[in-house]
Amino acid sequence: MSNIRALYTALAGLDLDFSNEAAGTTSVTAYDLDELKGRYEKPDLPARVLLPMEEYGAANAGIEELMNAGQSAVGGEMLWNVTDLYLHTRSGQGRGLLDVLPDLVRYAGNYVEVLLDARTPAAGLELQSLTPVIG
Repeated sequence: MSNIRALYTALAGLDLDFSNEAAGTTSVTAYDLDELKGRYEKPDLPARVLLPMEEYGAANAGIEELMNAGQSAVGGEMLWNVTDLYLHTRSGQGRGLLDVLPDLVRYAGNYVEVLLDARTPAAGLELQSLTPVIG
């Protein structure tokens, strides 16, 4: 049986708070799949939204799952792409990307470090690649 659902729960549970440019700490709430309805439209920001689809046309291998179909069947591998979308501020606040770019870079760096430390976020799953995109 697939562990993909456990992956979303594990990713939502990661502590991705980071030191912001103003020498404070930014706390980031994560929304798991079962929490998206109603929260994705107006989340408390900053927030992470876990999505079961690729965003921005990305086509990268993400999490590899080793599948075992039983003694008589052949096992295999599945590659899952998970979009962990970080929403920093609402549109129209400040001057746009220039105001938040230093914090986005700090967040992306922290995200990569946390995921590299958690290369096996759930049983039978292993991180294959990670592509942070700021935009």
